[in-house]
Amino acid sequence: MEAILPSVTNIDMNRLEEFAPSELKQLWEAFREVNGDFFVVIQKLKIEEIITDSLRKSLTDVFADLSAQATA
Repeated sequence: MEAILPSVTNIDMNRLEEFAPSELKQLWEAFREVNGDFFVVIQKLKIEEIITDSLRKSLTDVFADLSAQATA
Protein backbone atom coordinates (compact mmCIF):
# COMPACT_ATOMS: atom_id res chain seq x y z
CA MET A 1 0.00 0.00 0.00
CA GLU A 2 2.79 2.43 0.89
CA ALA A 3 4.47 1.76 -2.45
CA ILE A 4 1.31 2.44 -4.47
CA LEU A 5 -0.06 5.39 -2.51
CA PRO A 6 2.34 8.07 -3.82
CA SER A 7 1.44 7.22 -7.40
CA VAL A 8 -2.31 7.71 -6.86
CA THR A 9 -2.55 10.53 -4.31
CA ASN A 10 -0.53 13.17 -2.51
CA ILE A 11 -1.85 11.87 0.82
CA ASP A 12 0.83 10.06 2.79
CA MET A 13 0.26 6.91 4.83
CA ASN A 14 0.36 8.74 8.17
CA ARG A 15 -2.39 11.10 7.12
CA LEU A 16 -4.41 8.31 5.53
CA GLU A 17 -4.31 6.39 8.80
CA GLU A 18 -6.14 9.30 10.45
CA PHE A 19 -9.04 9.19 7.97
CA ALA A 20 -12.46 8.16 9.20
CA PRO A 21 -14.16 5.33 7.28
CA SER A 22 -16.43 7.86 5.55
CA GLU A 23 -13.36 9.80 4.36
CA LEU A 24 -11.76 6.61 3.05
CA LYS A 25 -14.97 5.89 1.18
CA GLN A 26 -14.89 9.34 -0.43
CA LEU A 27 -11.27 8.85 -1.44
CA TRP A 28 -12.06 5.44 -2.95
CA GLU A 29 -15.05 6.81 -4.87
CA ALA A 30 -12.92 9.67 -6.26
CA PHE A 31 -10.21 7.17 -7.26
CA ARG A 32 -12.78 5.00 -9.05
CA GLU A 33 -14.23 8.03 -10.84
CA VAL A 34 -10.86 9.31 -12.06
CA ASN A 35 -9.76 5.80 -13.10
CA GLY A 36 -13.08 4.69 -14.60
CA ASP A 37 -11.51 3.45 -17.85
CA PHE A 38 -9.07 1.29 -15.91
CA PHE A 39 -11.91 -0.33 -13.99
CA VAL A 40 -13.83 -1.01 -17.22
CA VAL A 41 -10.77 -2.76 -18.67
CA ILE A 42 -10.09 -4.90 -15.62
CA GLN A 43 -13.75 -5.85 -15.48
CA LYS A 44 -13.66 -6.96 -19.14
CA LEU A 45 -10.47 -8.92 -18.51
CA LYS A 46 -12.15 -10.63 -15.54
CA ILE A 47 -9.38 -9.55 -13.16
CA GLU A 48 -11.42 -7.04 -11.18
CA GLU A 49 -12.04 -9.56 -8.39
CA ILE A 50 -8.34 -10.41 -8.10
CA ILE A 51 -7.36 -6.75 -7.81
CA THR A 52 -10.22 -5.98 -5.41
CA ASP A 53 -9.29 -8.94 -3.20
CA SER A 54 -5.64 -7.88 -3.19
CA LEU A 55 -6.54 -4.31 -2.26
CA ARG A 56 -8.95 -5.52 0.42
CA LYS A 57 -6.22 -7.74 1.92
CA SER A 58 -3.71 -4.88 1.90
CA LEU A 59 -6.15 -2.53 3.61
CA THR A 60 -7.12 -5.19 6.14
CA ASP A 61 -3.45 -5.76 6.97
CA VAL A 62 -2.84 -2.02 7.35
CA PHE A 63 -5.82 -1.57 9.66
CA ALA A 64 -4.91 -4.66 11.67
CA ASP A 65 -1.41 -3.22 12.18
CA LEU A 66 -2.91 0.09 13.24
CA SER A 67 -5.20 -1.65 15.70
CA ALA A 68 -2.29 -3.62 17.14
CA GLN A 69 -0.26 -0.43 17.55
CA ALA A 70 -3.17 1.34 19.24
CA THR A 71 -3.60 -1.44 21.79
CA ALA A 72 0.12 -1.80 22.52
